[in-house]
Amino acid sequence: MAEMRQSLEQERERLVAEVKKQTEAEKQQAVDETKKKQWCANCRKEAIFYCCWNTSYCDYPCQQAHWPEHMKSCTQSATAPQQDGETDRQTEPATEGSNKSCGPTNNVPVPLRDPAVPPLSDKDSNVEKSSETVSQS
Repeated sequence: MAEMRQSLEQERERLVAEVKKQTEAEKQQAVDETKKKQWCANCRKEAIFYCCWNTSYCDYPCQQAHWPEHMKSCTQSATAPQQDGETDRQTEPATEGSNKSCGPTNNVPVPLRDPAVPPLSDKDSNVEKSSETVSQS
């Protein structure tokens, strides 16, 4: 009887250890999957747009809500050059895909970028500017 009890106890310990090992592996897999994703800095939903190196958002309203806190550390706003005529539009909110830059003078959030769409190169932006000049003439 004692042998049977000892055998059952050993089997129970082996099964518990096996379940713990399997659970730990599943947990690590879930952590790894979570780390691959970006999360909204405002609401913690999965983010699809990014602002700067470590700040992402699920949508534009979340970026606007988080901007007063984020603008203090936004690396894109510190390096973004101001465009001509920007001072006339300081209070106008930036729209997704616009070429406005942010900075301490206008307090407008940096336009969100979709990570699937590469940023314009200098060559592309010059072509875009020249076509705007032609259409305005």
